[in-house]
Amino acid sequence: MNELHGMRKKRIMRKKVRARMLISLISQGDKKMSYLQAALKVISQRQISSPEARIRLVEKKTAPLPKGRQQSLEMLMEAVVAHALGEIAIVCNGRQFRANDEVRQAEDNIMLIYKNVMIGESKLQDYHEAVKLWKDLSLIENAIKTN
Repeated sequence: MNELHGMRKKRIMRKKVRARMLISLISQGDKKMSYLQAALKVISQRQISSPEARIRLVEKKTAPLPKGRQQSLEMLMEAVVAHALGEIAIVCNGRQFRANDEVRQAEDNIMLIYKNVMIGESKLQDYHEAVKLWKDLSLIENAIKTN
């Protein structure tokens, strides 16, 4: 029971220290900070000062992909999109492709993931899932418009 009480006291003390830091940062100097800016600064200071957080602050850099791997990834991703476009073309049956905001957002997401795959930050599976979502949204949108 005393252990639990001690833990509560420590937690309350930490909250008081954070509150004091926030107040001092908000009212510091002639440059006033918003509450959110001050809170973010306190959080970042706390992360840097704690020893276990120092390890988390080191970012893992990925090695650039070799040219051969980049070329094979490009070919695979182009094939995935070509297959999805073929399925969409069948549903459109010669009619003009129509896109709504959701479809455009999915296209933007595909481009973002494409770039991340090419630098090694995302996986090919993420790209497949994004293209599948885009294809499904496009099929729904064009099936509704053509019927």
